[in-house]
Amino acid sequence: MKKYLAGKNVNLVECYFGQGDTKYEGIKSQHILSPVSSDDVDYTKYDRTDLLAISATYFQGLYIGQVDVFKWLKNKNPIANIGYSILIFDITDDEESHSRLGDIFLYGVKNSAAAQKEYDKAEYIRKHKNG
Repeated sequence: MKKYLAGKNVNLVECYFGQGDTKYEGIKSQHILSPVSSDDVDYTKYDRTDLLAISATYFQGLYIGQVDVFKWLKNKNPIANIGYSILIFDITDDEESHSRLGDIFLYGVKNSAAAQKEYDKAEYIRKHKNG
């Protein structure tokens, strides 16, 4: 994933399953299962692409406790598949994805600050999509 992200200006929300630590690798992101909001995701920086990276294991709902947690993504095509195990989705203009991520942050890990960022981004998209 580090190679894939090199040179890209992104807001990365990720749900990585594995033994490696994305922060140790220098990957700036907000982990979905973290109760702490990361300053690495800043939706006020409009020159960034919003990406969602999910390990295939978590995408299936394994070890999360809810098998349909990413159900809304099942009909969306990832823009990349890194190592056949990490699915990358471009959610830059995707109101639904930001709103659902807000729900995951708020009701799942109780990360209200990260949830508010997602809800605010969804609202921004909604307002600008409809003029």
